[in-house]
This record gives sequence, structure tokens and C-alpha cells, in this order.
Amino acid sequence: MPMKRLHVNRMLRNIRKHAFFTLINFLGLTLALLIAVLTVTFVSYERSFDTFHSDSESIYRVVQENHTANGIDYWSTTAYPLANALRNDYFDIEVTQTAGPAQRLLSSGSGESKKDLQVNHVLFADSLFLDFFDQAKLGSDLWIQGELSLFSRQKNAVLLTEDLAERFFGKSYGSLLGEEIQLNNNSVLSVAGVITNPSKNTNINFEAIINYPFFQENNPYTSSNRS
Repeated sequence: MPMKRLHVNRMLRNIRKHAFFTLINFLGLTLALLIAVLTVTFVSYERSFDTFHSDSESIYRVVQENHTANGIDYWSTTAYPLANALRNDYFDIEVTQTAGPAQRLLSSGSGESKKDLQVNHVLFADSLFLDFFDQAKLGSDLWIQGELSLFSRQKNAVLLTEDLAERFFGKSYGSLLGEEIQLNNNSVLSVAGVITNPSKNTNINFEAIINYPFFQENNPYTSSNRS
């Protein structure tokens, strides 16, 4: 015991004697541990993207490969008719079709009570989209109001996320089914449901989802363009 006490005293004297170098070593060790923790946290977060869906291991994104003079680029967008082509040629796979998300002007009400919102993430998607991306592993119910069948059978149907519904109608909003929303002060959309906000760690962010047949009808050239 006396020898151990002597060893501790000697160590404390060395620390006081070389306080500056001890501080540098301590700060270096702290910085290294901090970088290690941040790296593990960052990698874990990046690897968690879209893993909360119930069938996440079976979901694949189709990308476009572009060969240029500078090399090969990969885009997350493809020609819109590709989804139907995949459905026709490969009977053992399911395909969902999307367009966007993009910024759009959405409005509710009329006259003095009209409310305009610039919504940054308006997504056009077919009814299969919500089967693919169901947030099941989050342990939360996707549907707050409405149901998938109501959305799929209305060409001008729109789904609002909980946050967007609150921005339009306040936190105490009642039933919004059938409520009319204007798109770009032109087209009238019918609210077919309110759904939970998408997770932050997703590659497909949205605040509103409009039925894809609406996009096809109003963008005939774009939706049929194979290039």
C-alpha cells in the first residue's frame, strides 16, 4: 500500500510539473473520442434512411445512368413511362410511380378567408406509394384521417401531412375529408386524408401527396415522354 501511495503521489507531481503537456494530451484524447462518437452517430444515421418501412429490404430505387464526356452520372429520376413498362414486362415485381417533390402554391378557403401557402415538398404519387412507404417500423399509425381507397379512387385527391393540415386549419382542425384545396390558384383538389409526417431520415420527403393520375392528366407530354 505505501508503494502504491508513493506511485500516485509521484504521478500527481509529474502532472503538476508538466501541466501544459498534460493538458494537450487530455484535450487530444477528448477530441479523438468526440470525433469517434460523431463519426459513429453520422454513419448510423445515414444507414438508417428509409429502413423504417415494413418491407424496406425489398424496396429498390430505379436510377438513370447518364454517360457524359466527364464520366457517368446517376440521377434519381427516370422517364415517367418506365413504371408502366416495368409492370408490363416483369409480373413478379410491384412498382410505384412518383413525380416530384416540387414547390407548389396551395390555398384553402376563399375571399378574405383565403390562405395561401408555398409548400416546398408536393409529391405526385400513385396509390401504391403508401403501401411501399408505410412507416410501419416507427410504431405509428400512418392514417390520421381517411383511407387509401378514398385516395386511389379520386383523380384530384390530395393527402396532407399532419404539419401541413395544422398550417392550414390550426391544431384543432376537425374532419378535413372533402375539404377543397386549390393548386396554383387553378386546379381544385379534394382532401382524401391526413397522414403522419414522414420521418426525417427518408430520401422521399413530402408535405402533401397528390394522386398521380392528376399529374398525368395535367402534364400529358411530360408523363408520356420516354426521354
